[in-house]
Amino acid sequence: MDYTKNAALTSDKSSLQEIGRRLARIRLNQNLTQEDVCQAADISRRTLSRLENGNNVDVISFLGVLKALGLISHFTDLVPLEDVSPIQLIDTQEKGRRRASRNTNATTKRAKKVKEWQWPEQE
Repeated sequence: MDYTKNAALTSDKSSLQEIGRRLARIRLNQNLTQEDVCQAADISRRTLSRLENGNNVDVISFLGVLKALGLISHFTDLVPLEDVSPIQLIDTQEKGRRRASRNTNATTKRAKKVKEWQWPEQE
């Protein structure tokens, strides 16, 4: 089933159910019991059952199951790394970025920081 082209997976619930079915299928194809995965992921059997049945679980449990099934390397496909522009890199190094800025024009901010050159005062 192509996840990106299936219109039935537009709701959160149907997406969770499909993820659960896929994880259960992968677990069974690897000939692992729920108990095996639970021990490796450090979660309860009930949590794994909830995940495989398409119910909400916390992100830590989900990541633990991905690690237990050897799928954690695919995490970057789910959440790709964002390229950082050179200007953003300079701004981040200067003041240690804490939150997104409202103004998207980073060059305007830097231009305000530059003081106009003046002659040194003579004594």
